[in-house]
Amino acid sequence: MDEKSIAITLNGELMRLPRGTRVSEVVDRLGNHRGIACSVNGHIVPKGLWISTTLDDGAHVEILTASPGG
Repeated sequence: MDEKSIAITLNGELMRLPRGTRVSEVVDRLGNHRGIACSVNGHIVPKGLWISTTLDDGAHVEILTASPGG
């Protein structure tokens, strides 16, 4: 791994991202932010902190989307 990238696990899938990537940038890949929850290393990250939360190498990120009807 080079010094300019990190490896994270996103919803069980290993991926490489540039160092300094924030939660908001990962969530942006999904397009719509409605009904989305995000956790990093087992801790919920409030939506208001997505833009300021930087991911570390080895982070485990889970992004869940609510679906109607339970």
